Amino acid sequence: MGSGMADNIVAAGHQVTVWNRGRAKAEPFAARGAKVAADLAAAARAGTVMTMLANDAAVEAVVFGDGGLLAAGPDLLHISCSTVSVDLTARLAAAHAAAGQRFVSAQGKRSVVALDQALTAGFQFHGSNSFIRLAG
Repeated sequence: MGSGMADNIVAAGHQVTVWNRGRAKAEPFAARGAKVAADLAAAARAGTVMTMLANDAAVEAVVFGDGGLLAAGPDLLHISCSTVSVDLTARLAAAHAAAGQRFVSAQGKRSVVALDQALTAGFQFHGSNSFIRLAG
């Protein structure tokens, strides 16, 4: 689903930097106008990071792992579109806040087909203060 989301954001004319744990999966985005970050730290320099990952373990690795999002410094905005456990969502919110970062849980509620066709995605938002800052 993350690929479809990224494609739609690029197609809408936004400047996008992509990163994937397997670089080969990120390379096709360069042909569509996105930049491919060498590593997660380079992607996080954008200041706003959207993640759409498979499960709790993948999100934990990207956020809490060596060189993960928590190491990006204060003022990062992490928008997690991954469907993860309530416990992990609470841990993410607390860890980002402790790091001086902002966090929004925006779990996607639509299908891959809907995203591929650029149909409006349904999202369930948590972290309203961050969402207000994002929207404003």
